[in-house]
Amino acid sequence: MSVPADWRGLWRRLALERADGSGDTQSLVVWLQTATLYADLRIPSERPDFAGVAGFADLSRRQAAFLASQEGFAGALHGAGPRAHWQRRIDFAPLAGPPDEGHLHRTRRMLVETGVHVSYVEHWWQDDPEAALDTEILVDAPRKIVVRAGAHFVFAEERRPAPPPPGTLVAAVASAAPGAALAALLDCEISLGTRSADGWRIARSTLPWREGGLAELA
Repeated sequence: MSVPADWRGLWRRLALERADGSGDTQSLVVWLQTATLYADLRIPSERPDFAGVAGFADLSRRQAAFLASQEGFAGALHGAGPRAHWQRRIDFAPLAGPPDEGHLHRTRRMLVETGVHVSYVEHWWQDDPEAALDTEILVDAPRKIVVRAGAHFVFAEERRPAPPPPGTLVAAVASAAPGAALAALLDCEISLGTRSADGWRIARSTLPWREGGLAELA
């Protein structure tokens, strides 16, 4: 079943409010929704410098720890409104806990999400309303999803042998050696970008060395 048209397009999170009064207005959080599939990227603020890093073997402990603090996921959104369930086929950092479900309420260009099983409120803003009228699934594979809204895209690919067990990524990365061991934990790319004359150009990614490069859709 297709999700409501009011939920489609590229959404940027303006604010997160938690039950304890804490919140987040600084992290980069985007969600791109088509009629069925979606992809979501969440990069915390105060990211360290990754200049000179070309891959997992070059990561310092601090850089690896930051990568483990990121979130991102992709899959199918189920719901006809107002309740939505984000099924996560690809998940950068699986979390222990209840299903990812919320109530969505649209007011003009703002979408407000309130948690069903966890108490939170997220405020989403639609930067490019015209893009919501032109959404497309570019890749739909078991370990790869690419979705587009207008000229914007979000690319998600699981390249690890298997995702880490829920709630274990941060601790596992803290004790892993650089190189192959870190790749086995962190090589799940979720990237945001725009279509350019020479291809699908990546602007932000869970793998910082991919930024500025082209996403491979095949």
